[in-house]
Amino acid sequence: MKPEMKRHKRKVPVRKFRKVTGEWVKSSVEWLVDMQCGCCYFKVWEDDDGREYDVCIGWLEGCDPDDPDVIHGEGDPDWGVSWKIAFQDPDNAMQCDFGVDWNMPYDPDTGEVYDTCNRIYSGMKTKKEWNQLASWMNKEAVGAVRFDQEMRGKSDDN
Repeated sequence: MKPEMKRHKRKVPVRKFRKVTGEWVKSSVEWLVDMQCGCCYFKVWEDDDGREYDVCIGWLEGCDPDDPDVIHGEGDPDWGVSWKIAFQDPDNAMQCDFGVDWNMPYDPDTGEVYDTCNRIYSGMKTKKEWNQLASWMNKEAVGAVRFDQEMRGKSDDN
């Protein structure tokens, strides 16, 4: 009797991932605070179809204006600096609006979103804290890409 063959889903190779650093995260936040608009992004992975996955840092509406831990927009405290793992379709040329131009992976059948959107808090001071945030972003990037590839049928059974 022949033993049953195990079927494994193809995994997104982690070695292809570029990693953000705490220094990049910190300098992006500083640039956003100076400019008071825009979005910074760092490509962490690109699939065979040209879909680019990025760590995005930008302004997101919906902050409690009285929350002292949020990096608020000057003159518009409803906005705060946030980050997420997102992608753009290769045909999209705009990369400036954090909330509109960047999409988080989702399952079109269930509507489930791999939601990585988080605030960056004002208490971040040390290199270690910035590096810990970057490490969290890198881990979330791997999970988001794997989820999206699976939803798009890119993790076929072998």
